[in-house]
Amino acid sequence: MAQSGGLTFFLDENMPRRLAAALREQLGENATHLYDHFGRTGVLDPEVLRFVGERGWLLVSRDRKIMRRPHERSVIEQMGIGAFFLKDSLDDLCSITRAIVHNWPEMKRYARTRERPFALLLRERGIVRLGNRHIR
Repeated sequence: MAQSGGLTFFLDENMPRRLAAALREQLGENATHLYDHFGRTGVLDPEVLRFVGERGWLLVSRDRKIMRRPHERSVIEQMGIGAFFLKDSLDDLCSITRAIVHNWPEMKRYARTRERPFALLLRERGIVRLGNRHIR
């Protein structure tokens, strides 16, 4: 997969696969989905996080519990992953798509300028830091 600007966004299984496909195929963005690499068979979060980290990709997920699980959080920190977690209220295809498309330029700016690891909260109309108990 070509990487303009070196940024690839990895959408996990909690994100719509067709959103990653639309970002890539319709908008020319570097986006991929967990199913594109692991299929639909179950894969544990630490393995997914290592996969993302080894490639220098950015994680996009609705599963903020990752940050509360010490072994998963440590993989994010050790692998230097930049992560965008969606606000819980973004739970259907329309709201998720709206939030991603609205915030996409800002997500790319953060990804290019912010030191990794980082974990940010993606809201419908903006990106904010997760509480101080989280990474940066």
